[in-house]
Amino acid sequence: MAGYVFTIAVLYIDPIRYRYSYTYRTVVFIIALAGHGILSKYIYAFPPEGIPKYHAEIGAQVMYYGGDIIDIVLITILFYHWYQTTNPDKKVTFQST
Repeated sequence: MAGYVFTIAVLYIDPIRYRYSYTYRTVVFIIALAGHGILSKYIYAFPPEGIPKYHAEIGAQVMYYGGDIIDIVLITILFYHWYQTTNPDKKVTFQST
């Protein structure tokens, strides 16, 4: 649920009255990426009490590597939207040769 709310806050899927700049959202996104990586490494090194070490390590690895995959997708979408707002006349088309 937290990831869904974060995605909505960064990408602005729904109409909103006031939008933060792309630069601001990118900086917040980079800080969140760092925090996510640090948290996953901390869970790997120091599993929460009551959680078996093996399960904590697997969960931390999924959080670390799975988060990277999702982050790449979100960065691509964010930068694509940013590009579209700076060059509204140019449409991105892919031509086959």
